[in-house]
Amino acid sequence: MRGLGCVESSPITTQTQCQQQGRIDGSDDVEPVPGDTVPDGEERAADARGAREEGPLAELKLREQRAAALLAQKDALLAELKRKEQLLRAELSQKKALLAEIKRKKQLAAAAGRRARARTPLPAPAASTLPPAIA
Repeated sequence: MRGLGCVESSPITTQTQCQQQGRIDGSDDVEPVPGDTVPDGEERAADARGAREEGPLAELKLREQRAAALLAQKDALLAELKRKEQLLRAELSQKKALLAEIKRKKQLAAAAGRRARARTPLPAPAASTLPPAIA
């Protein structure tokens, strides 16, 4: 039976069969190992005290490990953000340089156009087709 904690769990397992397998009380305890001694009351009390003392200490250590992992994760994210910031700054610098070059070329083209217009003589006024008295 399942509640009896026997090694063989079958519907026909009885209390006697459990006792024969080493489960005297039919509980789900681990089977005794040959040559292993059962701890006396003092040993059990010491184990319980140790478990109580280790419980909070283990919890603190676990929290410390989690905090260290979160700190490492934060540092990695911060490093990634700094790297991305550097890339964006470099890209912005390139775009600013390109914009400055475009403005410079635009100013040069405008100045060249002004010089070309200044050198080109204005066309002579066309001969008037109006009679001289009106013109």
